[in-house]
Amino acid sequence: MLGGCGSLLGAIVLPLSHEVSAKRDNVAASKVEIVLFKVLSSVSLHALAKYASCLQRDNPFCLRKNHVVLLSEKIVTEFFKYVTPFNFTADKDMIMGFWTAWNIGPTATALAAVALAFILSAPLSRAAYRLPRVLDTCIPSDPSRSHKRYRAGFWVAAPILALVCAWRFGATPATAAAIVYVIILLALAWIDAETGFLPDLLTISLLWLGLLVNLGGTFSMLADAVVGAAAGYLALWVICGFFLLLTGRQGMGHGDFKLLAALGAWLGWAPLPWIVLIASLLALTIVLLQRIAGRMKAGEPFSFGPYLAIAGIAALLRL
Repeated sequence: MLGGCGSLLGAIVLPLSHEVSAKRDNVAASKVEIVLFKVLSSVSLHALAKYASCLQRDNPFCLRKNHVVLLSEKIVTEFFKYVTPFNFTADKDMIMGFWTAWNIGPTATALAAVALAFILSAPLSRAAYRLPRVLDTCIPSDPSRSHKRYRAGFWVAAPILALVCAWRFGATPATAAAIVYVIILLALAWIDAETGFLPDLLTISLLWLGLLVNLGGTFSMLADAVVGAAAGYLALWVICGFFLLLTGRQGMGHGDFKLLAALGAWLGWAPLPWIVLIASLLALTIVLLQRIAGRMKAGEPFSFGPYLAIAGIAALLRL
């Protein structure tokens, strides 16, 4: 079946070669089409070859499992084989794509930013209630007073920060991406402050979104974003490992590792030391004030995620 699909793909993509040649004047469009043409053609020939080898063994259905995996690997290999020479992260047209201004005025931009913030806030507000209760069934089903307080703060902060994003980046797709980044971080800060959880559904999604947004170098070059994601995770993992070795206690949850990795995917590796420093200073200040006020005992754990989120928002918006 996959062999048939491969031949069908070959029949579909071969005529595209003429269209690709005809559009070479448009650099960005032709590069995308050339990549798709080469990848699909190579994968089609690969599928046909596998299907032929199965027919020789009188087993035309052996592609269903192992060869599906091999074919998937082939798609990934061929994609990066042909994409890499074009150096998409350095392509000026693609980099400018997220910074191309829309033909709308400042008032319309502000209204659109607030509308997007409210659209995103609705499902994330529900996620802030549901996800912790999926992770820990001991959390009461009835919203607590602190939950209602955090929810109110979330709904107030979301449109305000969306307006800041619109002011900072203007009427561009980068503003929409920045609003998504900010609203997800607000939700993560809320969840961590209330329950101590940083759900993978949000942290990992934020990480992948950052890499996708930076395919065109929107907020960071793609190579810096990849290094930032790896460095963000490894930095806190090493620090936590040393703390565990010295004290025998777990000083930080793995959700914080993933959150800093997500920040690195959006901002690159360079701002990460400053983000950790600012977050640490904020956390120490708040903890010290709470100790002085008698609201926190010595050795009592606290959530570090909200401070990382605040520092990450400030780093993107350059506040």
